[in-house]
Amino acid sequence: MNKKMSIDKVVCDYYGNPTLYKWENKQGHSLYICKIRSLTLNNNRYLIAAADEDVYLPNTPKLLSDIRWRVFQARELSDKLLTEQPAHSYQPRSTNSQTIQKLKKDDVYTYYTCPELGIDVLLLNDEKAIYEYPASATLVSALETYKTLLIKQS
Repeated sequence: MNKKMSIDKVVCDYYGNPTLYKWENKQGHSLYICKIRSLTLNNNRYLIAAADEDVYLPNTPKLLSDIRWRVFQARELSDKLLTEQPAHSYQPRSTNSQTIQKLKKDDVYTYYTCPELGIDVLLLNDEKAIYEYPASATLVSALETYKTLLIKQS
């Protein structure tokens, strides 16, 4: 199995292969979104997969395993999206505790890499925190921040 397929499987298995709904086409990409059920009232947590632009209409459902994403996000957003679709619940299912290594930090992101899975991991920095993320972490801990972007390496 190649690296890009293995990260697809890791993410799909971790979240229990949720159904995402087509949100829109934007800048050559199709965005698919799924709301994640949260125990706290104020959290609007989402999974967002960006794939090459397709012809499907908005609100078309697709399993995560059927989306060939280039960028995957686990995000907490201030906006409430997908109010008509059911929220997805999951029990984290990961036997993969792949380590990610910090490369650099700027005002917006802390950059990590995981060459074993063929991805770069970007974590959004909290504006108030100076030292928010460690020098190394696991992919699972990054996903659970809900400030995460996974970008497949070319």
